[in-house]
Amino acid sequence: MRWWTRVRLGFASGLVLAALAQAFDGGGPLYKRIDETVAGDHVQVAGQAGKVIRVYILKLFCQGNNTLYLKDTTPTVLDGPIDFNGTATTFLGNQDPLPHYITALGKGLMLTTVSNGDCNGFMWYTQG
Repeated sequence: MRWWTRVRLGFASGLVLAALAQAFDGGGPLYKRIDETVAGDHVQVAGQAGKVIRVYILKLFCQGNNTLYLKDTTPTVLDGPIDFNGTATTFLGNQDPLPHYITALGKGLMLTTVSNGDCNGFMWYTQG
């Protein structure tokens, strides 16, 4: 595949995500960098009254052994345990037009790490 074909596919994918964000929440997608090194609950996106958070793309990379949970701030577990045995990456793209995760109304989104170690990545989400 030529480089411009990949660029066009990436651009088209971004347009689809933006259109879905507009349809669901009336706004564009938001980017959040994830960078955690200490075990515990880490709020990634604060909740807002009357709004839900929808995660469309999520990439996580951990060095060393760690177990992660994705939760809303109720805390209701949305996904997990996600086990990283050694250095590993997980990626949830936006091939499906529906979000991978949706929080409860007015709740935030948090990542729980069970042990110390470098876990980073990013996510694209909407809040509305």
